[in-house]
Amino acid sequence: MSFGFRLREARLHNKLTQGQLGKKVGLSASSIGGYEKGLNYPGIEYFAQLASVLSVDANYFYQDMIPSHNMELNGDEVELVKLYRGTEDYARVAVKKLLSVTQIKPLDEEEYEEILVHKSPHSIDFINDLKNPDSHTYLYIKNKHVPKAAAAGAYSWDDSMSPVVNKGDIMWLNDGDYKHDDICIFAIMDKIVCRRIQLNPQGELVGLLAENPLFESFTEESLEHCEFRAKLIGVMRQSDMIVKIG
Repeated sequence: MSFGFRLREARLHNKLTQGQLGKKVGLSASSIGGYEKGLNYPGIEYFAQLASVLSVDANYFYQDMIPSHNMELNGDEVELVKLYRGTEDYARVAVKKLLSVTQIKPLDEEEYEEILVHKSPHSIDFINDLKNPDSHTYLYIKNKHVPKAAAAGAYSWDDSMSPVVNKGDIMWLNDGDYKHDDICIFAIMDKIVCRRIQLNPQGELVGLLAENPLFESFTEESLEHCEFRAKLIGVMRQSDMIVKIG
């Protein structure tokens, strides 16, 4: 594995964007991107800072390029070995197949986009900062699955809008203006809901409808304390979730 691959792997493990990592070490996001793509390499002063910020030994970046009969494993690798040794034979076969599939051909960096994906519905808020780092993650996802207007993604947390959106799908969101019949995310008291908007002729919100009849729809009387969070502009099914993680 190249220096760039290792740098990207460590950055994603620390849940940092290229811009966030660059800011911590005094570099631009494009410089970090250049390192990860192998277009150039950091000077010795930045090399040490990168290792420090990412909490890795400097040898980590080049460990696969140095022959060794006594290879040392980092903490994550030790945990993976322990998990592997504790699995049944069928699970080990699945792991080997998965690893072999990821090595069929190199992944083209230009085909992927790094995008924030909310894991918790309560973190879907384009106005306030993301205060809880555990509520979201950053994924590399194929460009063809991400609408150009998407500001972020979020894992669907229920089947209230099924079959349009199923639990576990990634919803692509932005904070653009909504119109009648759009699907949007709203906060209603202490609940976060995904519903289809109903507006009256004057453009006033009068209802939030669930596609799935097993889930609650909201009428005008219950919308006094509702707050718009995001508009749905696309969906990525679970079957399409082939993401690049490093």
